[in-house]
Amino acid sequence: MNIPSSTPVRRRFLASPVTLAVLIGILLGMFSERIYRSTIERRRTPATPVASSDSAKVFQDRVSDPEQPEVLLPLLHTNLFVRQSVIADFVKRKDPRIISPLILLAWAGTVELAPKLTDEEIKSLEAMTGQKFGDAWDEWAEWWWSQEAPPAHPGFAFLQASLLSAIDPTFGAILHPQTRTKFRRDEIIWGGVRFDAIPSLINPAVASATSAEATAYSDDEPVFGVAFDGQARAYPLRILDWHEMVNDALGEQRFFIAYCVLCGSAVAYDSYIDGVGRFIFSTSGLLRRSNKLMYDRQTMSLWSALEGRPILGPLASANPDWRLRRLPIVRTTWGEWKRVHPKTTVLSMETGYRREYTPGQPYGEYFASPNTMFPVGRRSAALKTKDWIYGLWLDGKPKAYPLKAFENTPVLVDEVAGRKVLLLGRAERLEVRAYETDGREFVWNSGTKTLQERQTKRNWRLEEEGLLGPDGEKFQRLPGHLAYWFGWYAAFDKTEVYQRP
Repeated sequence: MNIPSSTPVRRRFLASPVTLAVLIGILLGMFSERIYRSTIERRRTPATPVASSDSAKVFQDRVSDPEQPEVLLPLLHTNLFVRQSVIADFVKRKDPRIISPLILLAWAGTVELAPKLTDEEIKSLEAMTGQKFGDAWDEWAEWWWSQEAPPAHPGFAFLQASLLSAIDPTFGAILHPQTRTKFRRDEIIWGGVRFDAIPSLINPAVASATSAEATAYSDDEPVFGVAFDGQARAYPLRILDWHEMVNDALGEQRFFIAYCVLCGSAVAYDSYIDGVGRFIFSTSGLLRRSNKLMYDRQTMSLWSALEGRPILGPLASANPDWRLRRLPIVRTTWGEWKRVHPKTTVLSMETGYRREYTPGQPYGEYFASPNTMFPVGRRSAALKTKDWIYGLWLDGKPKAYPLKAFENTPVLVDEVAGRKVLLLGRAERLEVRAYETDGREFVWNSGTKTLQERQTKRNWRLEEEGLLGPDGEKFQRLPGHLAYWFGWYAAFDKTEVYQRP
């Protein structure tokens, strides 16, 4: 099987005619393109310092109309007087739209993309907000993102795209100011890697469960399992830690798995979007609410990996309410998966990339920590930050099931969006499956493939795609998945939380 080559980012980015057409359309539609480009060039070539009086004149010329996008661009000037003049003007007008740019600059100072905030600038931020977080940009961000902020200043998108383009030019294209979004741009942040630096896998090599290659996996190590059209496949966590995105197919089902290390979720999606076509997804290197933003290679739109909807880009502009179709996936152990599916295949370590595919690498410390790595504006104290939950999203209604609910019983009966749900779980393996039923109750001898109706004593067979009754009945499997509580709540703040009756 051919393994995709690691084509250089810029070359692969420009290789698709569709992608090129989209970007040309964006660039032609940008009425102030020259300002945007010249700003980027100024960032690459240090400006010559000017006297304070000259700086003030330059600033006054720029702010004749405070609603123009270019008003914020002097914040990138290497002369701090110019930057502080912009800030002072917003503070004088009591315009809170300077808060997001200041927090962005505070972050930029930590990664040496801009001078660090001065004491005077921090005091301006404190005066505008009534908060005191010093130069801790992450604390500022977490507080500000939890507030109902006013619509961003038109210049914020310019500022954000200009700064991130200094890390990778592709970020500047994806975050281009002309790209519309109904979501807050200031919540989109850099995740610490360049665009596409975490390589996705496309039609990866696999091995049979009985092959010598598969013996490299221990029976107790975690895998994510899917089954379609009578075929089963396992994706070891140790490989997903390094690649995060797998575009694959089983039988007639083409799908991809989006694994977000930070929020602990592996979500399986159909690769096809109704009325649009099939897509290949990869990792952008950007985050929103400590959840990875993936992108599709066809239009370069950014998508939330946990929500399965476009956040920014051509598809978000066309229909921000698009949702990818979720598919069933389960986390379990390799030993348990191959016991239930002896003919399964498993992802090969021969991925075409040199990585240290050792369990726990490279995020072992993060998994062991109770804290998040990046700021999250929406939090809930209903559960601990990194408590494991099993999430269902049915007919637009989210519900979270704490894994602790399965510790005393492996069977839960519930209702979500008016639909009867049966959940089977093994908390010690983080293993949960959900099925839609008619409300009848079952008894399950955990570890077997048989369930028994509590009233009739009839036996049902447990399969990945559904529960099969003795008379040909079938209860369909539901597409749920695991996540850390903070990640699920940040994506679905209207979620219900299961409470045992």
